[in-house]
Amino acid sequence: MRRMHRGVVPWGGMFTLESASPTDTFRNLDKRISEADGGVVCYSRLPMRQLLRYMPSNSASMWWISEHESPQSVRPHPSNVGDHVIGNVGKNTSLVMIDGLDWFITKASQEECLAFLQRMDALSRELDFTIVYPVDPLAFEAVFWARLTSLAPKLSTETAPPTASLILEEMDTGLRSMLKEVHDADDSDRSLSHLVKLPRMGFTHAILAKRMLQWKRMGFDLSMLEPALVVQNMDEAHRLYGDVEETVALAIDCMRMVVDAGDKLSVTERELYGYRFLSLTDVRESADELKLMLSSR
Repeated sequence: MRRMHRGVVPWGGMFTLESASPTDTFRNLDKRISEADGGVVCYSRLPMRQLLRYMPSNSASMWWISEHESPQSVRPHPSNVGDHVIGNVGKNTSLVMIDGLDWFITKASQEECLAFLQRMDALSRELDFTIVYPVDPLAFEAVFWARLTSLAPKLSTETAPPTASLILEEMDTGLRSMLKEVHDADDSDRSLSHLVKLPRMGFTHAILAKRMLQWKRMGFDLSMLEPALVVQNMDEAHRLYGDVEETVALAIDCMRMVVDAGDKLSVTERELYGYRFLSLTDVRESADELKLMLSSR
């Protein structure tokens, strides 16, 4: 008999959760995590300090999906994550969250990722627990997305985050309203987090505006990317986007270094580097300078 989650969803099997940020993910999983009648295991791309902002340490076993080696980290490869899950779940497990599926695809083939999903599906049904994959549909090719959701159907949510369908509907709102939305973004959600990469396939001005809004809410100055909103050649628009995407990813890593540096940096130095990284000014040079400074202290 399949375990029930207090009337929300039957236990046993896998689900995808459409989510573009950790805020979306944990807002929608909070009730399921708190009401789980067994163990909860969380695999996240967020470092432990960041993850603890969304869930208390006593609510789940937490693991960091990262290339960085540490006692709490797991390499972002489907075989490594699969082996680790098998070694850390049991009959008392109720819920497993596995983040970073789009990252796995960059480390292995789509077929390896599908084999991983089939392996996890068999395990979850054998031990009668649920696996949820927070994903951004925009990060996957249409064929893989269809195969993914056939194995792990979309999880219904009480407060649904923005989805691919909603984003596509925004295509008819016009570039002027897109620009206004980016400039007027609410500054209340400043949580720095890596977002999934956007492939060229399916890339549109509406999707670009949505991503810019997400970054704007983190506090980044995106003036260098605004020309991409009016470029008619989408290959050129995506090239501009890709350059900024790499810069933002590096800036986020550097901002985390600043936070983790503790007393190694003065208040003035923290403010200086914070300004440089959020303004996306000379990010690579500032990153090299920061690493050299921290290594000497």
